[in-house]
Amino acid sequence: MINELITFVKIVEKRSFTKVAEELNLTQPAVSMHIKRLEEEFGVVVLQRSKKQKKIMVTDAGICLYENALQIIKLWQNTYADIGTFANRVRGTLHIGATFTIGEYFLPDFLGSFCKEYPDLDIQVTIDNTEEICKKANNYEVDIALVEGEVADSKLRSTAFYTDRLFPVVLKSSKIKTKKQLEKTNWIIREAGSGSRTEWERFIQDNKFICEKQLVLSSNFAVKEAVVNGLGAALLSEKIIKSFTSSEKVNVLRDVKFRERKFSWVIPQGIQASANTKVLLDSLPKFFGV
Repeated sequence: MINELITFVKIVEKRSFTKVAEELNLTQPAVSMHIKRLEEEFGVVVLQRSKKQKKIMVTDAGICLYENALQIIKLWQNTYADIGTFANRVRGTLHIGATFTIGEYFLPDFLGSFCKEYPDLDIQVTIDNTEEICKKANNYEVDIALVEGEVADSKLRSTAFYTDRLFPVVLKSSKIKTKKQLEKTNWIIREAGSGSRTEWERFIQDNKFICEKQLVLSSNFAVKEAVVNGLGAALLSEKIIKSFTSSEKVNVLRDVKFRERKFSWVIPQGIQASANTKVLLDSLPKFFGV
């Protein structure tokens, strides 16, 4: 019945029998048969379909089935991975969700050594801001989330594995050297929902700045390039600061209150981590020196 549940979840998310058939490499009659088996099994209608299946509505029973199916599918995937460990091999898939700073500047180094240690493990990484990555963890769209800052969602449990520091950075030619000059400059910041944005807001409060001019960008790379092109100041992770080349002449201002934040791994409450997730959890503190 696991295949039927997978098909059903896909239909709820895509609202298209045709797209799901193509994605799962099934015929449309086979997709329809999967739904019919589920409805016969539970004795209720889970999907309301118009003629020619152009419009799909999920019934109340279908919503209940969808929410439980997400957990059942995740449990099945975890079980498959756990059973694989009896062959003394870590194999299968591991889907990591990561925030931009972690995914772009920390994760590549970590995965370089991790993948050498576990060559039979297929890794998939999804990168987004903190808010969106936590949503994906809650919806079982990723096996584990690696995020910046605090996780307030009570449905998620988290454990810190690294302490990051953030400093204000400006282009050397800007001649900004003092706290007073820094306050009056244009700030290049991340979008709302980003962990880096939250830290910038706290940084502004800590230093009692009144910032009138802001440029909002949706990636760390864009923020970094904006600094290099003299568009203003940015609060950046030490790791990002170290990635500036010698030709990208910047000043790190250390006479203001810098920010510290934790990087944490996150999984849903009440869910036992799969064997593949556990090897990642064991590897994180070893690599980051916690």
